[in-house]
Amino acid sequence: MDGPDFLSAVPEAHGPRERLYRHLVENSLGLMCVHDLDGVLLYVNPAAAETLQWRPEDGVGRNLREYLAPSVQPFFADYLARIRRNSTDRGLMVLVAKDGTEQIWSYRNVMLELPGLPAVVLGHAVDVTEQVRTHQALREVQRVLEERDARHETLVEGSPVGIAIDQHGVVRFANCAVARMHGYDSPADLVGRPLAVLLTAQERQRVAGYQTAVSRGGEPAGERIEAQHVRRDGSPIWVERWSSVVTWEQRPAVLTTFVDITDRKHLEERLRGYAAELEERVAERTAALQDTNAELESFSYSVSHDLRAPLRAMQGFATALLEEFGPQLDPVAQDYARRVVAAASRMDGLIQDLLAYSRVSRARLEMGAVAWSAVVEAAQAQLDAELRERGARVTVEGPLQAVLGHRATLVQVIANLLGNAIKFVPPGTAARVRVWTEQRGPVVRCWVEDNGVGIAPEHQERIFGIFERLHGGDRYPGTGIGLAIVRKGVERMGGRVGVESMPGEGSRFWVELPSAGSTE
Repeated sequence: MDGPDFLSAVPEAHGPRERLYRHLVENSLGLMCVHDLDGVLLYVNPAAAETLQWRPEDGVGRNLREYLAPSVQPFFADYLARIRRNSTDRGLMVLVAKDGTEQIWSYRNVMLELPGLPAVVLGHAVDVTEQVRTHQALREVQRVLEERDARHETLVEGSPVGIAIDQHGVVRFANCAVARMHGYDSPADLVGRPLAVLLTAQERQRVAGYQTAVSRGGEPAGERIEAQHVRRDGSPIWVERWSSVVTWEQRPAVLTTFVDITDRKHLEERLRGYAAELEERVAERTAALQDTNAELESFSYSVSHDLRAPLRAMQGFATALLEEFGPQLDPVAQDYARRVVAAASRMDGLIQDLLAYSRVSRARLEMGAVAWSAVVEAAQAQLDAELRERGARVTVEGPLQAVLGHRATLVQVIANLLGNAIKFVPPGTAARVRVWTEQRGPVVRCWVEDNGVGIAPEHQERIFGIFERLHGGDRYPGTGIGLAIVRKGVERMGGRVGVESMPGEGSRFWVELPSAGSTE
C-alpha cells in the first residue's frame, strides 16, 4: 500500500524475519487490521480490502466505525471500552462492503503496548457470513425437525454446517457435513455409535455433563463452544459447536451444529507466535536502547565537565591577554585573541545546546496539566535581558488553554521559539511577537507568531533537523540546534510541531499537545 503504515513504524521491522512476518500477514486469507484506541485504522491487509472491495489505502486513517453496518454502529463505543478494560475482545461484527452488501465476521482482537509507540489494537477476523446465516437457518430446521417435515430434512442433509442429534450420548442422526469434517465416508458410519468417538477426553467430560442434564429433563441454555475434536484417523480438528435441547422421537435429545474452524485456529496460533516474537524483539531493542542511553549519559557528563573546562580556560586566558597586554599587542595579535574568545564562546554554546538536546531526548518526562500562561511567563523571564536589549515586545492573548505536558520541557520549547522570533528579524526592525492558543478538538495548539524574515516552504521541514541553519552565523548567530530541541521535546510529550511562513512575511510556529480540559 502507498505511504507509511503501522508495520513500517514498528522498530526493526525490516529484517529478513520481519519481512517474512509481514509477508505472512499481507498474504493471509483472513481480515487483519491495526487500529488505535479510538478506532482509527492504522493498517488493513490486502485480503480484507479485497473482500470488502476497498483499496488498502482507503481504509488507513478512517475510523473502523464507518465500515460497520448501521445496526451495529451504536455498539462500537462499548467495544472500544471493553478492549481498553480487558486488553482483548472477541465476537461478531457486521461490515458493509463497497457494493452495500453486509458481511458477518468473527473477530478476535488484542491490545498491544509496544515501547516507543502508542497502544494499538491488533485484530484478526474470519468471514463467517455463510456459517452464521446457515446457523440461523438451522434454528428453523430445528423447529421443522420436531414437525418431521421431510422437505426440510433434505435441507439439513445438504447443509454445509454439520448437524447431529444424540440421545444419552449415542448418535441418532448425522448429516453429510458432520461425517465429512470428521473423516467418515457417510452419516451411516456415525449413526448408532457413541458421540464420544468424535471427542477428545476433555470434551467427553463436558458433553457427558450436558447429556446427563438433558436426560433428567433439564433444558440448559444453548452455548457456542470452540472445542478440539478428533477425526477417524486420530488427527485433531477444531470445531465451533452450538448445542440445544430438542425432542427426537418423543424423547429429549441434544441437537448440535458444527463448523470446522481448524484453519482459523492455526492462523490465530501463528499470530500469537508473531506477537510473542515481536514483543521479544522489542524487549531486546529496549534493553539495547537502555544501554545506549547509559553510555550517552556518561558521555554527556564527560562533555559537560571535561570538554568545557579547557574551553573556559582558553576563553579566560585570551580575555586576560586582551585586558592586561592589549596595548602591547599589534592589531593582528589583538584580532587573533578576540577570535579565540569568540570561537571558545561559540563552542561552549554549541556544547550546551548539545547537552540540552541530549537531556530532552533521554529525560523521563512526568506528564501533567500545565498552564500555558506560566510557561510563557517563565520563558520570557529567561530571555528578559535579550528582550530588553533588542527592544522586542511579546504580546500574550488570553485566555490560554491548559495542556498535558512536562512543564520544564515546555518552558525550554517556548524559550527557544521566542528566542528565534526576536533574533531572525530584518536589520533595523524591532521584533514583535504574538502568542495565543486555540482548542482543536482533543488537542490545544499554541501559536508563536513573529515579524521576522520568514522561511521558504521548501525549508520548513528541514529547519527542525539538528545543525540545520538557513543563515550564516555572522548575520544570525546560533548553533542550529534550537528548533531540533523544540521538535524532540514536543514529540517526547506526544505532541506535534510545525510552521506556517513565507519569506519576508514572518513566521507562525505552532505546538500541539493534548488538552488538559481547562483554560487559564
